[in-house]
Amino acid sequence: MPGGQVRRANLILLINKAVTFGNSGYSGLYNFIRYIARLKDFDNDFGEASILSENDDIVRIMTIHKSKGLEFPVCFLACTNRGFNKTDLKQGMVIDTDFGLGVQYIDSDRNIKDSSIKQNVIKHKLSVDLMGEELRVLYVALTRAMEKMIISGTCKSIDKALEKNREDPSFLDIRTCNSYLDMVLLGHDKVNFDIRTYDYNTLLNEEVCTQREVRDIHKIFEDVNVEEYEVLKNRLNYRYPYMENVELKTKFSVSEITKMLKNKDSKPKPVKKKRVNTSNAAERGNAYHKLMQKIHYENIDKFDNVEEFVKAEITLLKNQKYRELIDPTDIVNFLDSKLGLEFIKYNKNLKRENQFIMGISAREADRGDTDETILIQGIIDAYIEKDDGIVLIDYKTDKVNAEDRLINDYKPQLMLYKKSLEMSTGKIVKEIYIYSFSLGREIRIE
Repeated sequence: MPGGQVRRANLILLINKAVTFGNSGYSGLYNFIRYIARLKDFDNDFGEASILSENDDIVRIMTIHKSKGLEFPVCFLACTNRGFNKTDLKQGMVIDTDFGLGVQYIDSDRNIKDSSIKQNVIKHKLSVDLMGEELRVLYVALTRAMEKMIISGTCKSIDKALEKNREDPSFLDIRTCNSYLDMVLLGHDKVNFDIRTYDYNTLLNEEVCTQREVRDIHKIFEDVNVEEYEVLKNRLNYRYPYMENVELKTKFSVSEITKMLKNKDSKPKPVKKKRVNTSNAAERGNAYHKLMQKIHYENIDKFDNVEEFVKAEITLLKNQKYRELIDPTDIVNFLDSKLGLEFIKYNKNLKRENQFIMGISAREADRGDTDETILIQGIIDAYIEKDDGIVLIDYKTDKVNAEDRLINDYKPQLMLYKKSLEMSTGKIVKEIYIYSFSLGREIRIE
């Protein structure tokens, strides 16, 4: 798998963080998820797990500050000709913790602007502090190598750069340095330093010679054993056999699965349909589902008729918009149906808005040609547990003219509900129904 070692290391890192969190006095998956969410809110990232050890034979690229405290056999200090950042010293206003604020002298009458004495004093102090800090950083860089240190840099004139060398440089000499290269050349000696100079033409000629020595890649295999060649060829042409699993989404909702299957089976129709306000349709569906979840079937005998009972139940909904979207006649028709009478009769065995998560193979969910397990989550509208099995019910508020459309669209969804119930309860789902509020009747799914 591409990046398999890194992915494994990241999972181990997550487990270790969970163990550390559990040992800190907190417990439970919910608290740990909240902890991770808060870290994301504050952009606090643990970073990617490292699969490298200190003894790995690799090249490490890092800043001087990052290398502090580490040692390596061979070190390279590159781009030493880059100048120090003296931007603060060139500003018209400078600040120091000891001397305070230093500004320019301005004579508006004579239109004169010049640096003030205090400003020059502060700039001098900041310059001294800067050079001291750069010396400390250079010391850290030069003391990382255990065997060999290679320092590289460029300059316009090699002769002028080498003229800066002093046997015992003073602080005034150090203040004239504008880069690490200047500092190195200022204090280098012929015992510990081997200075090599290159010009553009020399480097170009060396590269040309190197390129000429590189043989054609096909000639490399001329003297190679056939078996060794086949082994090498197979390794270079290797393809990870489970690439489909790498991009496989591991968690789906039942609605996602149903929508994907509908898009797969449906054919484009050239006939334009009238636009439907999907937001109102979804809101209406939510309203009906909320009422069916909350309705008190055990209280129906306390009312003179079903209509009064339904109106009373609708008024109990806290959402005013839901109350306005529900047509009491639809609920009355449901309660008068065979399915509604079953709800009233078995209201103690009635389970509503039952959430579930189950694991099935991707092939079974038609998500790919693999046996990799994926998670399916959803909410079952209602089911009745009887001694001889389970009756599964799903409400639909879709505006349709025929029951075949509902069967074709939602049968795969109900089959997933059926499988989930049978796995979780150990009982057989003997009957499956869709109740359509639009058609005003139940539809049995075979």
